[in-house]
Amino acid sequence: AGKIVSTLTQRDIAKFISQYPDILGEAGRKTVEELGLIQGFLRTLHQREPTIEAFRIMREFSVSAVPIVNSVGKLVTYVDSGDLRGLSNFYGLRLMTAFFKSSVPNPEDYPPDQIPVPMPLTCKPTDTLKDILFRIVETSHRRVWCVDDEGRPKCSISLTKILKLMACPSPVEKDSTKFARV
Repeated sequence: AGKIVSTLTQRDIAKFISQYPDILGEAGRKTVEELGLIQGFLRTLHQREPTIEAFRIMREFSVSAVPIVNSVGKLVTYVDSGDLRGLSNFYGLRLMTAFFKSSVPNPEDYPPDQIPVPMPLTCKPTDTLKDILFRIVETSHRRVWCVDDEGRPKCSISLTKILKLMACPSPVEKDSTKFARV
């Protein structure tokens, strides 16, 4: 049996592609809209709803993240499956999730729904796949949220989604998008 000497992660692949963006071919120059990444209804959660509801949405609709919006529908943060790491129970989950994403050293001094959290990484429907990939690699985020001009989330673009798009373009994209071969 062989010995594992290293692992290759999605982030490793994304870093490689960002160094050699021609690998993306024509797809790298296509926008979020042109690639058809905005599809259907995106389920969101209001910032005052219990965090456990976000995990219910993830399970029920087989999604890995839920955007959290304010009263006008503007993206303020998100909850993803990574927020579950290290939890042994759901007691105080809302507070714990806010702590994970907190941008202040003393989040316990704030009410749970007022803990300052960093803004999620965003893009516009007119941004290209190449630009989005660069942004993810530069910031070490797991995903980018595509938002409209008012800041309302339209879709989530994760490294997984980008790599799936490259590996298995949809039938429409197979005809209109050429990926460079490595």
